[in-house]
Amino acid sequence: KVFEKFCSTLFRNSNSNFEKIMFGRYFGFVVLGILPLIIFLLIPGTSLNEIGLLPNASDKTLQSTYWTFGLGLIAILVNYYNSRDPVNLTKYPQVRKAQWTLKDILLNIFSWTFYLIGYEVLFRGILFLGIEPIIGLWPAISFNVIVYSLAHLPKGKVETIGAIFLGFLLCYLTKLTGTIYVAIGVHVVLALSNFLFSLKHHPTMTILIKRSES
Repeated sequence: KVFEKFCSTLFRNSNSNFEKIMFGRYFGFVVLGILPLIIFLLIPGTSLNEIGLLPNASDKTLQSTYWTFGLGLIAILVNYYNSRDPVNLTKYPQVRKAQWTLKDILLNIFSWTFYLIGYEVLFRGILFLGIEPIIGLWPAISFNVIVYSLAHLPKGKVETIGAIFLGFLLCYLTKLTGTIYVAIGVHVVLALSNFLFSLKHHPTMTILIKRSES
């Protein structure tokens, strides 16, 4: 609530929520990713390896790539059909613009990507790999899934339940590959494909394509 009031005050002269959401995502990248990462690295004996940012197992790169592309493809196919749902279109795209330019689309893509990188640094990095050596594998997974699903409560029951399964899957893949990059890749593809398909199928939103003058 405090953050929402801050954004509303900062962008009170704006006619849309575009600037507010862009700022919120980059702010989230810093607050969820950069600051916790700095705090974590200040703890004696910690390193980027321990939270999957510099994984030791280089032989798992191919395995990580297969999982990322495989699950990414599934996410794209699911979102292609799910994005047509009127319920989905009442919430997405999150930015409620009637007309979208290429610049708007790219800014939305970049902001989503940065936000989700920070998000996964916190959830699958610090709040899973970072605490797993201390409390054990299954307690770490359980804690992570609970916190992750609770973070989706404002988005409704369907997304909250979905977050339970996705949270477990991303924790499993993070442990399997020793890196958070699979979680980042899958999460980014999931969010961006939903955005692009929802934009395409939304009945009141159009994409403006500027044609060069002949």
